[in-house]
Amino acid sequence: MSKLKTLAAVLGVISGLTFALFIIEEGLQVLMFSMWAGKDVTKETRQQIVDLYAGATLALKAVNWTIGIFIPPMFIAYDLYGRDSDLWVKAQVEGYGLRPPVPSLAWVRDLMYSIFALGGLMILVFVLKREVNPRAAADSYLRAQLRGESKGGGKK
Repeated sequence: MSKLKTLAAVLGVISGLTFALFIIEEGLQVLMFSMWAGKDVTKETRQQIVDLYAGATLALKAVNWTIGIFIPPMFIAYDLYGRDSDLWVKAQVEGYGLRPPVPSLAWVRDLMYSIFALGGLMILVFVLKREVNPRAAADSYLRAQLRGESKGGGKK
């Protein structure tokens, strides 16, 4: 594999992984906006939102500290976002008399599934790296058919 292809593959993997931080951030914003829109919700519902928010903040920090450290500007931005999220949770707990959050750890399971899926993809790309040129394969197949050879390479 050429250096350019390797660089493109590495940048593609990093971009895909860092997109996870953006999606987590968007989820945190949805939760925050739901608190504003639902200012008259029950205390139990507010507690559920804060618990989910705290879990999503942990996910953001975990992804940022494992992947984000390789891209310093992104790391700094999401580290600040994680700290701000902690303060938002603290303000909700103190302002509404909620118990400290019990973050959902379902994100750990989901993160592990993602890592295994990424590992499988990397095995396909790097270990089994078989470059296939569809046009060359089709040409080879058609030439074999014109020569009267079967798929297996032998004569009919």
